[in-house]
Formats: sequence, C-alpha cells, structure tokens
Amino acid sequence: MATRAPGVPVLHQPLVSLSAEHFSDPVAVLSDDASCSICLEFFTDPVTIECGHTFCLSCLTRYMQQQDLTISCPRCRHRFGQRSLRPSKELSAIAQAFQQIRMVEPSTRPHKSFCEGHCQTKKTSVCPVCWEPQNHKRQAGGSEAECGREYKPHLLKCLSALQVALEEILKQKVQQEEKDGCCRTQFRHQRQIIELEFEELRNFLMEEEQYFLSRLELEEQKTLKKIQVNVTKLEERSSCLRKLIQEIEEKYQQLGGDLLQASRTLLDRCKFVDVQKTVAERLEPEEKMQHFHEQHMYLQKAVADFKEWRWARRHAVDVTLAPETAHPYLILSEDWKSVRDGDTKQDLPPTHERFDHYTVVLGWERFSSGRHYWEVEVGHKSDWGLGVCSESARRKGRIILLPEAGYWILRLRDGNNYSALTSSTTQISPRPVPRAVGIFLDYEAGKVSFYNAENKSHLFTFHDTFTQVLRPLFSPGVVDKGKNAGALRIRMVTSW
Repeated sequence: MATRAPGVPVLHQPLVSLSAEHFSDPVAVLSDDASCSICLEFFTDPVTIECGHTFCLSCLTRYMQQQDLTISCPRCRHRFGQRSLRPSKELSAIAQAFQQIRMVEPSTRPHKSFCEGHCQTKKTSVCPVCWEPQNHKRQAGGSEAECGREYKPHLLKCLSALQVALEEILKQKVQQEEKDGCCRTQFRHQRQIIELEFEELRNFLMEEEQYFLSRLELEEQKTLKKIQVNVTKLEERSSCLRKLIQEIEEKYQQLGGDLLQASRTLLDRCKFVDVQKTVAERLEPEEKMQHFHEQHMYLQKAVADFKEWRWARRHAVDVTLAPETAHPYLILSEDWKSVRDGDTKQDLPPTHERFDHYTVVLGWERFSSGRHYWEVEVGHKSDWGLGVCSESARRKGRIILLPEAGYWILRLRDGNNYSALTSSTTQISPRPVPRAVGIFLDYEAGKVSFYNAENKSHLFTFHDTFTQVLRPLFSPGVVDKGKNAGALRIRMVTSW
C-alpha cells in the first residue's frame, strides 16, 4: 500500500455546525459549493480531480508538492494522478459572482453593514445578500434612493455572473444526463459481453469434461475387453495343458515298451507347446492412466493459474510513468501511460533519479506494503523488461539488474529469449508467448509474480524479503535498425 507523506496539511474542519436554515438558504448552499475546502475561501482557478472534489489550483498544487508518495484527495483520500486535473468553468463563474457579492469584510457582516454611498464616514460597503432595507441604518452622506441607484450596476454585474453560472450548470446537467444514458448503454453492453464470455467458458469446460470422460471410458472399455480376451485364451490354454499333464502322469505309471513309445509321443507334443504363447497379451493400463494423469495435472495447473491471476487482479492499481526517472532516449506519451525508445538522445536536465545507461523508466507509484497488480501491453516487441525495483537502487552507470541490487525483472531478448533475472538467470519458455504481461506484487509475502495476461497463465515468481519502498519498472529496449520500435503501454485494469 502506498503511504502518505508526513507533514501534508490536513483538510480544514467546519468551524461551525450547519443549521437547518443554512440548508434552506440557496445562497448559503451555493456559497459553500463555491468555496475551497483547503483555504476556506471562494475558488480561484478551481480544478476538479478524479473523485469529483474541487479545489483552488494553487491550493492543490501546494498540497501535491508536499506529498512524497501517492497523491490522494484531501477530502476522501482517493488516489489521483497529476494529469487528471480538470478546470471547472461553472464553479469558477459562481465563485466570481460571490466575490462580487461579498463587498464587506467578514468581520463587518451581516448585521453592521452599510451601503457604500450611504456610509461615507465608515468607508464600508454593505453585502447585498444580508442587507435588509428595514434594518438599514442611515448615515451621513446620502439618501436610501441615492444608495440604491449606486447599487444597481453592482447588482446587474452580479446578476449577469450568476446567470452565466446558471447556464453553465444547466449545460453540465444536460451533459451529465446524456452521459447517464450513454453509461447505462455501455454497462449493459459490457454486462452482455461478460455473460457471453462466461457462457462460452462454461460450454468450453463442459465440452472438455465430456471429451476427457469419453476418452477415459473408451480406454476403460478397450482395456477391460482385452482383459476378457486374455482370460478366455488363458482358460483354453490351461485346459490343454491340464490334459497333457494328465496323460503324462498316466503314461508315467506304465511299464515296458508301451511306456517307451508313449513317452516319445508325449515328448514330441510337449515340444509344440509354446510356453510364451501361454502368456496373456501384455496390457499397460498404467501408461494410459499416466497419460490421463498428465492431462489432469495440466488442467489442474491451468485452473490454479487462473485462480491466482484472478485473485491478483482484484488488487489492480492505476500506474503512471515518472518522467523524471526516464532515460534521455525514452519518449513518454502525454498521459504517461506508454514509453518507447526514441533512438535519439533528448536534452533533459540530469537528475539523481534519472537512469543514464539502461533505457529504463520507473512508475510514479511507490509501494511499501500491500498487494498491487498492473498489466503492460508488450505486443510483438522483440526486447523489453518489466518488474519492480527498490527506491534506493542505483540508477547511474552499468548497474546490476538483479534482486541483490534491488531489481526484480522479467525480460525478453532477441524475440524469443525469455528469462527471469535471478542470480543465475532463469530461462522460461512461455507458450503461447505473451502479448500482455501482468505483474503482481505481494509486499508482505515477498513475491513478485508475472502472468501472461492474455491466457492467465503463470510465467515466473520471485521470492524475496522486501524492506524498502518499491516502484514499477519498465524498459522498452532499444530500436535496432527499425526493429523493436513499438511502445510498452500500461493498460487499464478493472479490479472486478
């Protein structure tokens, strides 16, 4: 689980409890909606993050700068990326309107306010929201009529701003209603796809079950039939042998010439008895059962791999690339979700975080506990490397990309050489070859597992003991005469 940096400002708590009158007053409700929960002032350049909460751009920027690890919403703690900030035009318009309406200092509002033209001695202005004519205290400097005339331009300006805000809100409402229908359609379509896929999976499993059971039954029938044939043959042979034995025993008791003649005949008959043919046809049911056992073990492993992959997928996280760590040859997409080798060195500021020898970039997320899963599309690339590395691992020069140096990496070289970078390099032979790879980090268990994200099969697992912060690692390899020019892309993974 990504940790929160110490010293990050805590969201302000409400200073007063809200009464029923507050919620019945639309102006008060709008005023709250137009206020930043960090600075407690009306919004300045409001921006909305993924969870829907809005803050001043400057407030949120300061807040993010004070966080060292994963950035989370100051209100609901939902994690978000720096590129997810969206300007909020409607709230900006509302905030501007309230800035114009608020014409007195908070300390003079609401019961001791005076019109700008009316109260020239105090040099203060009245707030139109809480001003009531019957409570208006006349001071030296002008009549109420004159004061009212001076207010009209301000009111018209405020009215115009509020109308703009209302139009923007109504526009957003229409868009949300349209999005509601679109989302319902998309979810319904996705539900149908899931149901269809699981129906196909169930049918496939039933077909496989029937196939294996029918094969097993056929082999059983063939084996039992052979056994019956052998039993019949053995009974016939045993009957013949019993008769011959009986004749020999009878002749053995005779004397004289008859015994000599009979003995020669019996001995000749014994010569024609093929002892080898008395042995039943050889049966090897164990070999057949071994074949089925191997098939069963393969199926058992496939089911286990699928269960493990599905369990890992429940811990899906949204990973983004950290440009300050990228090797100068690497080109990152604008959304920080894909990386490729640009084959040309870029003029980037040298930092202690940047790799300068291997074409590597790290993920922005940092993990010091918990379980985390993400997937990367590798396509038909001939060279790539994926895994995790320790936050404190060396990044400069020719470093050792092994667990003892803080690197746990699965890589592909030359299009077909898959290996896990262990102390003695472990070769693996995935079939089929993965076009997308899933990486699962179980920090407490000390495991980094890799999966073929297409067929859910297990590729390899590192076992270690983690004590430092870990970060996702990506290496698209290098472009060689136009080959391996494709990008590695982090793809969205749902946890359900």
